Amino acid sequence: MLKPVTSVSEPRMGTFFEEAKRRRVFRVAALYAIIGLAVIEAGDIILPTLSVPEAWFTVLLVGVLLGFPLALVVGWFYDLTSHGFERTSVLAPDAVIGPPPKVGAAGIGLPIEREIGELTTEQSVAVLPFTNMSEDAENEYFSDGVTEELINALTKVPGLRVAARTSSFSFKGKNEDVTEIGRSLRVATVLEGSVRRYGQQVRITAQLVKTADGYHIWSEVYERELADIFAVQEEIARKIVDKLKVELMAGSDSRLVQQHTENLEAYNLYLKGRFFWNQREAGLLKAIEYLEQAVEADPQYALAFSGLADCHILVAFYGFSKPNEAFPIAQQRAATALELDPTLGEAYISSAFARMLFDWDWATAEGEFLRGLELSPGYATGHHWYSELLMAMGRPDEAITEAKRAIELDPIGLIINTLLGMAYYFSRDNDRAVEACLATLELLPDFLPVYLWLGLAYVQQGEHEEAIGLFERARVQADDRPAVTALLAYAYAAAGKSREAEALLKRLEAAAQTQPVSSVDLARIYAGLGDSDASLDKLEVAFEERAIGLVWLSVDPTFDPVRSDPRFQDILLRMDLPVRAQA
Repeated sequence: MLKPVTSVSEPRMGTFFEEAKRRRVFRVAALYAIIGLAVIEAGDIILPTLSVPEAWFTVLLVGVLLGFPLALVVGWFYDLTSHGFERTSVLAPDAVIGPPPKVGAAGIGLPIEREIGELTTEQSVAVLPFTNMSEDAENEYFSDGVTEELINALTKVPGLRVAARTSSFSFKGKNEDVTEIGRSLRVATVLEGSVRRYGQQVRITAQLVKTADGYHIWSEVYERELADIFAVQEEIARKIVDKLKVELMAGSDSRLVQQHTENLEAYNLYLKGRFFWNQREAGLLKAIEYLEQAVEADPQYALAFSGLADCHILVAFYGFSKPNEAFPIAQQRAATALELDPTLGEAYISSAFARMLFDWDWATAEGEFLRGLELSPGYATGHHWYSELLMAMGRPDEAITEAKRAIELDPIGLIINTLLGMAYYFSRDNDRAVEACLATLELLPDFLPVYLWLGLAYVQQGEHEEAIGLFERARVQADDRPAVTALLAYAYAAAGKSREAEALLKRLEAAAQTQPVSSVDLARIYAGLGDSDASLDKLEVAFEERAIGLVWLSVDPTFDPVRSDPRFQDILLRMDLPVRAQA
């Protein structure tokens, strides 16, 4: 059954010393001592010149001494941030202060034992979202964009491990202690800062902080023309590389931050597009609008074309558009990006994912994935999508390895952590799939995609009531989205509740007249009901529609009831997928 997630309450400390260190009490003590001594020395000089009685100096001295314990108390409970004084975060009841815990089922961002060893190295960094200090709150996209540009630049530095954007941005707007951030993301340093944009000027502050003790390694303030934004980002990226003593490879004179356009209007539109892209479903159409404007402003803007490819892929993936409408556009945009810049790793990844999901051209897709990851080895999404290709090709060990690599780069990214449950499910290791999904729910208890893979794994374990309960919750959360309703119908069918399954199936087939409903989902329900002919008929329709769900047909356990049928195996052969023996 779904395990409850432990809530955060009062701290349970390993030692008083370590907890005081985490709360930066020693820093407060040192700072107070410096200021207190300065006040005493100033009083010793100034008070006599003002003819103040000597007793007042004693009062000053006593006041400074009595203020010391008060400062420590304030330092224990509060932290000074850019938003003013905020209450210091507390730890979960089972938290342990000190070194990161061993990888295990409850490890944040590291769902289950994965034999990947210690992740924290001195050459590791998380770039936290820069704070938008502009008067206009809508400039949030700009500060986010500056952050993403730095992340993308640093991921291309060999030997430097950089937390992915999803994980870093999970701390946006939160007053988390850097030690906790370092422990969660398995990084030795964090880069934090702020961006203030006014007219054609920009002011950027940046500071590199050690997560072990909160001490600053480096900080700088940049006051520049907006046109110099790329130069500022380059300076910051190189300073990080220098401070973390990462050796650049031959050709280190080349730029870390690539200036993909000289058109500031196009760059601004691109940042707006990526801002909405990162909102996924809610923002995809808006993202396409801004990115199209960006390539109109600069037709040579390769990165914007790559972003458009990603958007159109996900528009089809989330069911907002038919595959045969969205994927040709995505492929054309990715091809244009590569024509403009053959070294753009992200564009190879986009092209590979489209070839995989729509063309079923597995060999070419794998070649492009490998080329893209060679150019951008720290691109977590690339490892994610490549893992999904390996699943489809029936190479479970490699798929799980790639999923783990994606989690190393994006340790608390929700969809990345969900990927591991998906990989174990398709490898038919349902116990590990359940374990991985439950661990991901510890990051966010209501994350819908986890419900779906967890429910499917429960069905394969014979835990039908648990699966049904989970899918019912997911259906409510998803506002009766067809894909989720279809999984509930399948769980009913697998549990032998034919009447409930057929009622939902009838609703879905009616809904298919007015909205996208995957024929793969309908085929799965029929397979669960034992109607092989209807299931195979729907799979033939899905083949003609090039439905995305067909990609994993060779390894999907829900189709085991029709797996031995020659018609099913013929579809696999036409897709050039492995013909799996009957389980």
